Amino acid sequence: MKRAFNLLNHCHTPPKVIKPHRNTVQTVSASTTTTSDSTKKVHVHLHAVSVLSTGDIESSQDAAVLRRLLKGRNVKITFGEFADEPTYDILVSGTPTLELLDASKRLKIVVVPWAGILPAMRSMMLKYPHLSVHNLHWPSIPTAEMALTLLLAASKQLIVCDQALRRQDWRPRYRLDMQPFILHGKKALILGYGTIGECVRDYLLTLGMKVVAIKRNPSKVKHHPQVEVFGPESLHELLPKVDVLMVILPGIPSTLNYISKRELDLLPKHSILVNVGRGSVIHQTDLFNALKNGDIGAAGLDVWYNYPGMLEDSPRVNIRPSTERFEDLDNVVLSPHRGGAVPPGERTELRASSMAELIKAFYDEKPIPNKMNLELGY
Repeated sequence: MKRAFNLLNHCHTPPKVIKPHRNTVQTVSASTTTTSDSTKKVHVHLHAVSVLSTGDIESSQDAAVLRRLLKGRNVKITFGEFADEPTYDILVSGTPTLELLDASKRLKIVVVPWAGILPAMRSMMLKYPHLSVHNLHWPSIPTAEMALTLLLAASKQLIVCDQALRRQDWRPRYRLDMQPFILHGKKALILGYGTIGECVRDYLLTLGMKVVAIKRNPSKVKHHPQVEVFGPESLHELLPKVDVLMVILPGIPSTLNYISKRELDLLPKHSILVNVGRGSVIHQTDLFNALKNGDIGAAGLDVWYNYPGMLEDSPRVNIRPSTERFEDLDNVVLSPHRGGAVPPGERTELRASSMAELIKAFYDEKPIPNKMNLELGY
């Protein structure tokens, strides 16, 4: 079956469910030792755990890791299509269908196996207020590392220098307008101070930077002695005072074009902007013009405005990421949304480990972390 969904293009059609054949569901039991309560049993069903592959290959790999991590608990883990009446308590899926949401009368928890939630899933889950929706934060470290990589590459104009030297052109070394921008001692603003933002904070502090942050509810942030956290109302006051803007906001209606010409004009001309949140947060034409006209110094972008389809045979070339020609600008580092990308084996371990923490909390009747506010979209 070909499952198609557009990850970040703000349109998504859930995959159709194949009419199940008998015994197509695969089962892995984690109960390999005697539990303290032999009557307790939790059923977890895995579906569409990755945006990078289709079918049940990654679900089967996650199931194997979960079996090891949940050893000693009476947990049934399944994946594939059901022949008999489903009985799962937890559904792990980034693209659930109505059939999956309605199939099990025991369903209580839906887990999105990555950070954020697709717009179509959010709309769908709003119609199921009795279900608790949670996501996984395992991509936080790789995404933060990508943010740091983009910042360093943009501040040192590394891509332009690399391309020049491949042509045996040493002139960038001697050009005064291409000298590396020093980050140590400069001030960075983290816009979107969640789990990823906290990881970015640690990297920036290690570089010797001063860090401030903006969060919707700053009073709920755990205190950090080196970081002052502000509310959204302080954005315009802070922008002229920072050298680096790290954008890590989710792509939801309230953040559409959150950064546009007004905000970009407030940034110093030497400033560097990095976006690892969502492309829709920054007005693409305003950003392009600011970079082209030298209103800001440079940018590193990992998230975009247009994406290829996710069918296995979808074209992956000649797909422009924006209506603007960012590729023509030397002061931009472009990355094809690889922030959360991790080698397959490591990805499985990270995702399953994060998944196991939620399952353990549910099994042990403790508060389940990472609950999403669907009204807000994150």
